[in-house]
Amino acid sequence: KVLPLVILLLALSYMSWWLLLSSYFDVTKIEYLQEPSERIKERIEQLKGRNIITLRPSKLASQWEIEQPSIKALRIYRGLPHALKVAVEERSKVFVWQTQGKSYLLDASGVVFQEVLNASDQSGFAIIDDGNVPVQLGQKITSDAFVKTIQEIIDKLPANINGETIASVHVSETIFNLAILTNQNIKILFDTTQPLDLQLEAVKKIYAENRGDVHEYLDVRVLGKAYLK
Repeated sequence: KVLPLVILLLALSYMSWWLLLSSYFDVTKIEYLQEPSERIKERIEQLKGRNIITLRPSKLASQWEIEQPSIKALRIYRGLPHALKVAVEERSKVFVWQTQGKSYLLDASGVVFQEVLNASDQSGFAIIDDGNVPVQLGQKITSDAFVKTIQEIIDKLPANINGETIASVHVSETIFNLAILTNQNIKILFDTTQPLDLQLEAVKKIYAENRGDVHEYLDVRVLGKAYLK
């Protein structure tokens, strides 16, 4: 009776060693369903040499999504005995968000995911927070609807301001109010919660009929009215 028990224990010990400690189940190959950026790929490649049995893909993916805000979604799948399949979705910059003298990349969902040293190196417009509200990487600071509205204003406004161009984009007390500064130093104020087409139509009308009366700002946030100075 003792001998069979000893043999069983030895077999179990060997099986445990083979599963958990031998190199047979070490990760040697990682297959990407879509090619990630070098920064993300470098981190994922560090999984090579890890034991695929003890690896906890879901927990690891959730942890990395928090630690690396540029990762929007990460999925890691085991492929026994030693391969991993990785699906990673990264955030893409839509605008640069500037506050407290710092610049951050902002994605379409309103999340700031990377700090940049020089905003001028980035293409497109920067949104300047005149209230200087602090932000943290990975924080959703505004809605995707707000980001979409800003893009729509940037696309459509130039056709309504008689050849003037957009110099900068500003938010202040509330992210619902948006100020566009033109190259002629005219500030145009929008309410992003109101129908945009009506506000743009008001801008077009004032620029066509009363542009000479606008010296500092044009406020079209109240529908059906326009305030100018």
